[in-house]
Amino acid sequence: MLVDRRGRVARLNSAAHDMLARGDGLRAGPAGLSASDPATAARLRRLLEQAGGADALRGRAGGALLVPRPSGLRPYYLTVTPLLAAAGSDGPLVAVFVHDPAGIA
Repeated sequence: MLVDRRGRVARLNSAAHDMLARGDGLRAGPAGLSASDPATAARLRRLLEQAGGADALRGRAGGALLVPRPSGLRPYYLTVTPLLAAAGSDGPLVAVFVHDPAGIA
């Protein structure tokens, strides 16, 4: 997934689209990418903000977290990393890589 610093989706591949459609721990709406679990949602917001902000320029941004799933399946493993802003873009984007240990695509 590519999102902005607030988690608003810029691009999704088909696997990410399907995963978000299931709503099992992660969701994306007008307010951006979020987790169902409130503590995880807060941690994800901090990672996205850091990866899309000044911390990224200082090399102190990005990270990983586990996202619990209400279904009881093993949690998603997310890696959040900053990307350089492209010319003409509205600002830096953040890449969110999701590993699903359950192997559901």
